Amino acid sequence: MPVPTVIGYVLKRFPRLSETFILRELLELERLGVKVAVFALGRPDEPTVHAEYSRLRAPIVYLDDVASSHMPNRESSGRSDDRSRAVRAARRLAPQLARCGVTHVHAHFATSAGLVARELGAMLSLPYSLTAHAKDIFHESVSSSQIEMLVQDAAFVVTVSDYNVRHLREVTATVGDTPIHRVYNGIDASTYRYAPIPVSTPARVLGVGRLVEKKGFDVFVDAVEILRACRPSLQATLIGTGRCEGEIRRRVADRGLADCITLPGALSQQQVRHAMESHHALAVPCVVAGDGDRDGLPTVITEAMALGLPVVATPVTGIPEIVRHGDTGLLVPERDPKALAAGVERLLVDRALRTQVTVSARQLIEQEFDVRRNASRLADLFATSSAHGEALVGQAYSATGGPVR
Repeated sequence: MPVPTVIGYVLKRFPRLSETFILRELLELERLGVKVAVFALGRPDEPTVHAEYSRLRAPIVYLDDVASSHMPNRESSGRSDDRSRAVRAARRLAPQLARCGVTHVHAHFATSAGLVARELGAMLSLPYSLTAHAKDIFHESVSSSQIEMLVQDAAFVVTVSDYNVRHLREVTATVGDTPIHRVYNGIDASTYRYAPIPVSTPARVLGVGRLVEKKGFDVFVDAVEILRACRPSLQATLIGTGRCEGEIRRRVADRGLADCITLPGALSQQQVRHAMESHHALAVPCVVAGDGDRDGLPTVITEAMALGLPVVATPVTGIPEIVRHGDTGLLVPERDPKALAAGVERLLVDRALRTQVTVSARQLIEQEFDVRRNASRLADLFATSSAHGEALVGQAYSATGGPVR
């Protein structure tokens, strides 16, 4: 009798507000009939979770960090600290994967989760794969040898934009021919009602994302200051938290914008959607940070486009794949508040342009960014790879359900 396919997802923390795309992916895989189990290296560090989380049926196993730190580490002699920690975590989690009947191991992010997934695959003789995103492959601290190792040993690699595919192929060109696939982070477009609202007074501009350098929200504040000079009643909302929050709040105060820019902190997905439905433009001023970090393809763009909220963004990494200048939105140079303000103003005053870009954007989301289509492709990749895992699963687990080296 064939062994049922079970995909073991290895994640650094779960769930996380900023990683809604992972939750949506899991939910859609379950809807398609794929069995999944989640293995999280840490518990959530946020008090708020998305309402969709309650729909997830997959078992969730959290790594006991204290217990794993006491595991013998003689097997990792000579390895880096990150690799040693990954080995210890994998040895702790391996029996749990066995009990769940996992036939394929998948990780999001080429960092700790990717390292643990790779070790689990090796310990259990199971195929493993990886979804790479942004900071995990672009930050200056990223080890090129680690990326090469993770890609070389994977059954396949998924990443979130064509830009990322090109980058990964360049940095791993000498380590083999692991397939690298572009699968966009998707949303369920059928649950987003396309309902653009006409511009009214006061005009309302929205920003959503973690308050970190690569999001460019210092430029957002400066652009709002420029816009307010010609639109005194303008209102702006900047949703999110992060290590730059204090700096952003000081910038707002120093420019006398405290009565203009609202900073509500982190909000649930439903609250973010409500904000999108009541604003007239979304500004996404992403930049390449000083440490090399940059966004992949912000999910907030897909959500806004699905609802009919027009978008002004910067041409960083994969963003031009979704914000096509003059067609599905507007692109402006990064770190240029005057250009960002001009782009927002253009969308506020040009009714024909607003209609054109919102209609085209919604069509693009339905065609290329729908989670049902994209999760189905991922399920196909898992099915092909897991056929190998099913053949080995009986060999990989001992009679007591533990891993065999």
